[in-house]
Amino acid sequence: MTAAVAGELTKERRAELGGRLAALVAGELGPKARALSGIVSSLAAHAAARGAKVVSLRAELDRSRLSATADVLGGGARFWERFADQASRVTAHSFAAQPLDAELRSALPRVPLVISKIHKAKLDEPAVALVCGDIDGDGSPELGVVGRHRTRIGRIVSGAFQASDSAAWSDLSPLSGAPLREPVASAVLRSDGTLAVGSTDRENLVVLDRELNVLGRAAGRIPWGTQGCARRSGLGLADEEVACTGAAKAAAPGAVVDAIAAARLVGRDGSSREVLALRRQSDGHVSIRFGKRRLELPEPVGAQLALGDLDGDGQLELLSSEATLDPAADALKIRTLPENGPLAPGLSVPVPSGVQALCVCPPGPNGFSTIVAATGDGLWVLE
Repeated sequence: MTAAVAGELTKERRAELGGRLAALVAGELGPKARALSGIVSSLAAHAAARGAKVVSLRAELDRSRLSATADVLGGGARFWERFADQASRVTAHSFAAQPLDAELRSALPRVPLVISKIHKAKLDEPAVALVCGDIDGDGSPELGVVGRHRTRIGRIVSGAFQASDSAAWSDLSPLSGAPLREPVASAVLRSDGTLAVGSTDRENLVVLDRELNVLGRAAGRIPWGTQGCARRSGLGLADEEVACTGAAKAAAPGAVVDAIAAARLVGRDGSSREVLALRRQSDGHVSIRFGKRRLELPEPVGAQLALGDLDGDGQLELLSSEATLDPAADALKIRTLPENGPLAPGLSVPVPSGVQALCVCPPGPNGFSTIVAATGDGLWVLE
């Protein structure tokens, strides 16, 4: 087993990752397979293997994915084949690609956390929630836009949002018995490809397929992360995560929440956990939950929240609107959430038409996750 890794990496890092990749694949092939250290030619690998078959791996790490090819090379080379380094002796070939997580992105030089471009697009219905991801399974991200009257999936084309699928809320769920003046809503793309959408305007959370057909409903809940939900409590939501299925119990006394967000954080060591954020209605302060650990923001923020690892460094960023009732004074605030230590100052982008919803897209070719904001004058795409 041999492996070579290419990409924006130092020589030492390429050798390290190549060795780890070779050892990993050799372990999957069984106890008789072994990995050769360093960058080894197929001719040298055959000599070391003493006539056994050799698997040659070639991997490339760019800002958005890891792609790899594997060739199974036949027995010892004939005389003339040695000059082609076994090119004519490939007996099997395979290819695979995987989006990068923080563990792999940590091998690349860090991406500066800056906003260099802002694109604006028209939106014909105000949004109360946004979600971005590969919703229809075609390999590229789409935008899910949740309004007060309908939920849509589409893309930005020629400066305007164009929906490929649309579902009216009247077909998804009846009206809530006690809707809020300013609805609290969220949309989550789950790992099984379904889309969970909920709003305090409506009685039910709905689980939708890629064509926005209803797969399931749950009364009195709003999706909060890939597995859990929040539930109605008074003039907002309760501050505890609950199951999205089963009978909805009355919320225990606690803080009333008027904004929620969640993201799955993959660390540099490959570990994964879900992080939850909530905004208390009483004082506008945000609490972030890293499992048992809690982080409190020292200053109040606005009622639009999103979480995402924008630069792929294994630390989440909290996106929020400004704590103001004046749309002309609103802004998109971006803060990096530290694992330990104080909260560092972040970025601020003025949004004079007001922020209405926020979401984070998967990382693009430059390694930076695009931000989408629904504003008073349409959609803003920040790169």
